[in-house]
Amino acid sequence: MKERMLYKSFVIGVIILFIGVGIQSVFAITIGESNNPPDAPDIDGPNWIEEYVYYNWTYTTIDPEGNFIWYYVDWGDNENTGWHGPYLSGESKTFKHRYERWHSPYPSIYKMKVKAKDIYDAESQWTIRDVIVPRTRTLSYHRLLRTFPNA
Repeated sequence: MKERMLYKSFVIGVIILFIGVGIQSVFAITIGESNNPPDAPDIDGPNWIEEYVYYNWTYTTIDPEGNFIWYYVDWGDNENTGWHGPYLSGESKTFKHRYERWHSPYPSIYKMKVKAKDIYDAESQWTIRDVIVPRTRTLSYHRLLRTFPNA
């Protein structure tokens, strides 16, 4: 996978203008250091959850240059945290969220995604985790009466 590399640079320019001859020359020297994006964050938290219950997920990442980082979580249910930070490289951040189950006879599976960026807006790769809200089995009073009419 191709990594993005950003550069913090300082450009020193020298313009030499020969008025009599009409020749214009531009020299530029770039002095800089590379900036790599943070590593893809680690996610610590549950995969199987109950609906309407708040759960905590903790995210941690390292920036290779030790720059401050921000976290962004896409919960997979049309909600997100926006960018939160700055945090020290390697510092964990915990977010709380709750899910609802889709109205279907099957479990709901959400794709939670998290990424990080540094102070130079170099973004990490997404880390993706499935969060599963299983189907809850409830037995209604009317169904019990139909099943056991003499009870």
